[in-house]
Amino acid sequence: MRKIYQKKAKENPKAIWSYIKSKTKTKEGIGDLHLDPEDTKSDKTEDNSKKAKLLVEYFSSVFTKEPDGKVPSPTPVLVTNDMPYQKIKEEVVLRHLNALKIDKSPGMDKLHPRLLKEIAESLAKPLCIIYNQSLESKTVPNDWKNAMISAIFKKGNKSLAKNYRPVSLTSVVCKIMEKILREFIIEHMKKNNLFSKKQYGFIAGRSTGLQLLEVIDKWTEALDQGLDIDCIYTDFMKAFDKVPHIKD
Repeated sequence: MRKIYQKKAKENPKAIWSYIKSKTKTKEGIGDLHLDPEDTKSDKTEDNSKKAKLLVEYFSSVFTKEPDGKVPSPTPVLVTNDMPYQKIKEEVVLRHLNALKIDKSPGMDKLHPRLLKEIAESLAKPLCIIYNQSLESKTVPNDWKNAMISAIFKKGNKSLAKNYRPVSLTSVVCKIMEKILREFIIEHMKKNNLFSKKQYGFIAGRSTGLQLLEVIDKWTEALDQGLDIDCIYTDFMKAFDKVPHIKD
């Protein structure tokens, strides 16, 4: 019996730590928030609906503000081969279902990853049909467009709305399709050498750690040659919120 529990702990380590946390900590929701999301001297509210409204208003205020005029176009890249039409295969869907992490949260459809993983064998074929019909019709079910927004505290004063970030819990079924399409796109870009050599993140076989090693190697070579090294570090605050979504 002990070995069984040890095996389960290795398969899903987050579960045991969540249990330990639940016994050693008191779970709390979002505390009282100042009415002004950036002013610690403003009045506070205890009402949950008002807290939600404050967070929504703040998240909306910092979300993408589309610039006037056209978005600058990136340097054009010559592509000789168009990406062919891809059909999703049942075995690919099954692979992704079996790879689901059961400690993740479901979206608005309440379909938990654990449930999807348990019935993967029966679910792979119907999901495959839905995915391919979605690709052919160039539409997705409306339920996949809905998300449950959760406010996550980042750092600083917990009573200020500006110190929280919204996290969208979307449909797990939809995210599986997104992963499969991403694989198609990555494969096409690799075959056609469309990735820059300076791109290290989000590509298999490359990482920020590898990038750091390459930079250190160049710095070491420069120091050996008696050269000076100047470094500039930048951090884009709320970078994702600033990305424009308009189309030409």
